[in-house]
Amino acid sequence: MRIKVALTLTAFAAVSAAAAFRTPPELAEDPRLFVPHLFDAGRGLADGPAIPHDYDVKEYVINIKLDDAQKKISGSCKVAATSLKDDLREVQFHLEADMNVTSVKQGGNACSFKHASGVLEVTLATPKQKNEDFALYVYYDGKPQSGLFFTNKGVYVCSAMEEARHWFPCYDLPNDKADRLELVVTCRDDWYVAANGLLKSVEANPGGTKTFTWVTNYCIATYLVSISGAYEYSRFGTSWSGVPIDYYVFPEHRSYAEICFENVPRMMNFFSNKFWRYPFADERYGIAEAEMGYFGAMENQTCITLNHYYVRPDHSADHVLAHELSHMWWGDCISPGSWKDLWLTEGLGTYCDALWEEHDKGWDAFYKRMQYFAQAYFSEDARHRFPIYDPAEPWSATVYEKGAWIMHMLRHVLGDEKFFRAWNNYGQSHKYGHAFTHELQRAMEAEYGKSLQEFFDDWVYKAGYPIYEYDWSTAANAVTVNICQVQKQTAVTPLFDMPIDLTITTQRDGTHVETVFVKDRHHRFKFTYGSPTTNVEFDKRGWVLCKKSRVVGIPVASFDASPAPGAVELSWKTNAGARLAGFNLYRKPSRGDGAKAKVNAELIKGRSPYQYRDAAVEAGERYRYWLEVVALNGRRETAGPVESEAGSRVYAFALAQNAPNPARATTTFAFSVPAACDATITIYDLAGRKVAVPHRGRAEAGDNDVAVDVSWLAPGVYTYRLEAGGEVAARKMVVVR
Repeated sequence: MRIKVALTLTAFAAVSAAAAFRTPPELAEDPRLFVPHLFDAGRGLADGPAIPHDYDVKEYVINIKLDDAQKKISGSCKVAATSLKDDLREVQFHLEADMNVTSVKQGGNACSFKHASGVLEVTLATPKQKNEDFALYVYYDGKPQSGLFFTNKGVYVCSAMEEARHWFPCYDLPNDKADRLELVVTCRDDWYVAANGLLKSVEANPGGTKTFTWVTNYCIATYLVSISGAYEYSRFGTSWSGVPIDYYVFPEHRSYAEICFENVPRMMNFFSNKFWRYPFADERYGIAEAEMGYFGAMENQTCITLNHYYVRPDHSADHVLAHELSHMWWGDCISPGSWKDLWLTEGLGTYCDALWEEHDKGWDAFYKRMQYFAQAYFSEDARHRFPIYDPAEPWSATVYEKGAWIMHMLRHVLGDEKFFRAWNNYGQSHKYGHAFTHELQRAMEAEYGKSLQEFFDDWVYKAGYPIYEYDWSTAANAVTVNICQVQKQTAVTPLFDMPIDLTITTQRDGTHVETVFVKDRHHRFKFTYGSPTTNVEFDKRGWVLCKKSRVVGIPVASFDASPAPGAVELSWKTNAGARLAGFNLYRKPSRGDGAKAKVNAELIKGRSPYQYRDAAVEAGERYRYWLEVVALNGRRETAGPVESEAGSRVYAFALAQNAPNPARATTTFAFSVPAACDATITIYDLAGRKVAVPHRGRAEAGDNDVAVDVSWLAPGVYTYRLEAGGEVAARKMVVVR
């Protein structure tokens, strides 16, 4: 899919070594999780289309004239289709208001139509029965606001995700591909136009124009339809295994392009061996340069569009070229079944970029590339956490880089042989069609031999990543490894169930790789060898998308904070066998530079699990907490910080005793109400006669105080009565001199 500048050029800082027991702050989470269809993987269908889809598209013939002076297009689009129901009388296409429809015809007969709210509704001149073919010709013109872009150099198309509808009428979702596409493009005679498929003809026209006709007979989704034109293209090419590879570049970049593109045939060979022969071998592969502005590149079928800043006299753009070429398999040959499944295109394409790095430069370069992906994802996730399926941000590191990591982790779970066989089986099953996430899952499960539902639930339908802290200790020839998952578990972020490789080095009998399964907060594993252990490395080869750190002697399995009414609730658990004197809690406001303050007066003792409510806080304010662990020998370690907002206080309706009482000159009536309301205080003598109304007005939720002058009252006993929010309370007071 299209690559944004930010995804390809931004550098991300490395993650610093973790301090003891970090728990990340709460993140913005996507509320659209866990709607029922996420767990009905057997269906695999996403939301229904935005318009009725009572036909199956067979062919688009787009015949347009480019007017670069006015940045306008005009012409016609033939949509040939087959009816999917009996008595089909109306059909609807996506077409935005950018385009003005002048007429619609069927078999030479005019059709009535409506064009509003991005939908073109056509009444067929001749109704159709199920499985009957029909063709409509839509005549239109307009200035595209998206999808097709005019530039200083010429024109290019980037129609992902649903932007083809800005420049031609179509069913603009990826699950109905046309069997054939013909592009007839008329432009200035000093232009050259590249497009999908094979060039059928170039014709010179009167008036200083010429017409290019391109045809592809491979199934194609609307978002992959392409036009790339320039005032002047320098054209050259090569081939791979009989497949033409054509390049269209700006003349001033010709020498750069010859260097920049020289690895493309090797990439085509690599992906053809890794998967299957280039899917569009009967036509060609092309790269067309364009001034794409916001976009980096777009995998338009058989002829990608590449932003001019990637055409350099080196191989710095190889990762982009590999990514876009791999889309010919993953995205073009097999398109996503819905845009909720976008990661099946972008995640797989991003992993292919890394696979090329592994093939071309070796494991170390591949490892470095995967770590770059991880940092890109971590940086985004800290800002906005959401699942990769039905993503809140489609052009995101979650979809691209985390998607690549999901494939990488599946590779580790299955092993290379089964993983690549499963990936190919998935591809072969959906060649030239579309696929849903559950279909990739089923292909992986078929090779794995058991369910991967937990894996897909955690990594695809939920969000976030695991944060591991570990420790190891030795006794004679035995080594004990403690592993804790310390990320905050929420409705969107689970405890992950993952295999972890432990690389254990011993004094005399070499290195052992032990694979352990971690799914709970805390695990303890023990291994015995022929000699003492000298080192334990956690996930040495980088198979898991995680953050990790070694924390020596970790006694705490979890530490969390959450809002409570007018307080913050702290909770923590210790590992089995922890021998401790007790705990101290420290707090500071999240905002500002205040010092830490000790929360508890006495050492907190007891048995795991522990709970402590901190009520000495301001409602609605956010606080950060640290847990000091005090061992029996006096050694101290600190866990945290964790962070939480103090909950709102819960107030009851109550009337307090006046103070002072007895009262001489003035006294204060204190009361509380659960919500803001009108309140009245009335004073009565012992005979029940009303003697004063010292307060009548608005009371705020919570505590309220009313100071009252009683110097004028005769000494004696009185009753004062509060009426507020439908509640009544009364107390007695004494007035003295």
